[in-house]
Amino acid sequence: MNARAPAAATTRVILVLAALHLLAFVDRTALSGVLPLVRGEVAMNDAQAGWLIGTAFALPYAATALALAAIMRGRRASVGWLAGGVLAWTAAAIASAAATSLVTLSLARALLGVGQGVFVPLAVAWLIDQAGEKRASALATFASGATIGRSIALLLVGTLLWLLAIIFARTNIAHWRWLLALTAVPNLLILPVLLRASPRAVSATPIGGEQATPWHALAAFFVVAIAPLILAQAAGGWMPTLFVRQAGITAAQAATLLGVVTLATGWVGQSVCGWLLARRPALVAYLPLIVLIALAATLVPFALLTQARTLPAMVVCVVAANLMLGVSGFAGLFGVQALIPPAARASVNGIYFALVTLIAVGSGPLLAGLLAESGWSTAAALLGTGVIATLACAAAVAMSRVTFHAALRSSGGGIVPLAGR
Repeated sequence: MNARAPAAATTRVILVLAALHLLAFVDRTALSGVLPLVRGEVAMNDAQAGWLIGTAFALPYAATALALAAIMRGRRASVGWLAGGVLAWTAAAIASAAATSLVTLSLARALLGVGQGVFVPLAVAWLIDQAGEKRASALATFASGATIGRSIALLLVGTLLWLLAIIFARTNIAHWRWLLALTAVPNLLILPVLLRASPRAVSATPIGGEQATPWHALAAFFVVAIAPLILAQAAGGWMPTLFVRQAGITAAQAATLLGVVTLATGWVGQSVCGWLLARRPALVAYLPLIVLIALAATLVPFALLTQARTLPAMVVCVVAANLMLGVSGFAGLFGVQALIPPAARASVNGIYFALVTLIAVGSGPLLAGLLAESGWSTAAALLGTGVIATLACAAAVAMSRVTFHAALRSSGGGIVPLAGR
């Protein structure tokens, strides 16, 4: 009975953090789904709408993650920090529902960025510290929450707006406000479970002494790990437009179809990669190559997508791209965690997730948009973005081949027992 307690506690930690990660992406994405309704009450142009969805969230997120890197230097993540992040972004969801101007909406999005900029880096650090031998599968479960959360958000918007129109038909409060407020409720329901998930109840791998952070290896591998996320962000931003233009369906149909497809397949690549790393720990030494090979493989479905004209063929291409991007993105994330010494994990994760937000979120959709603006088709623009990301990844892999394996041996992270260590 006693032997099962640590395992049950570990599973509880994994599930509650994955659930909160899913809800974080629901809250992050919901505004995009109701934006046409919001613009009916809050005046804004297209540029301001773009600011609201992206920059107003991304800049505070990155700034918070960087500040966290300094604050948490030499310190471990704790449940108190995680709960504070959840409360901040929950308050932001409620504030978004009550906002009456572009300024107040922007402030709410900024608070959302602050809360999630605290939660996500520290959740990954805490998960790696506490999950013991389940690290690979635990991180895969956590990472899948982002993909599932984005998909659920798109599907929930249509469903909840329909239900809210029936339930609150006689109120003067806009339905989009009810929807944004309701997204805060699951956070508050799960928060007590998080507070009870004490790290002392989890069987953690012994940490050992302090090790120097291998910045030379991390710098090169950051490029490797972020490269597939650039393509993933570009695809996420432009795929609905591609389906509207190339398949001749409506925007609502494209959003619903892609939401269902991503919900069904977006997490599979991450889960498979996590399972393989758990079963074959020696593969960690080859993570730079795994990232590059999986990223290069996504060029095939994107190339086929430039020629596909029927809806089933386009869906097959999206499924294949989702699988490969899942493998590539997760291999990069796990590789970063493998390189970080335990005492520096919370701090370095702050830097990593700030860079992910600034570079991947900031450049992926923009790069594809610039290529499309220059006369390329939407599918060709995504393929071009993938080629650029793959070339950057290949250059970084060439730079990190020697340093990555050496840094794994000296990081002391306990992620994987390398031969000869």
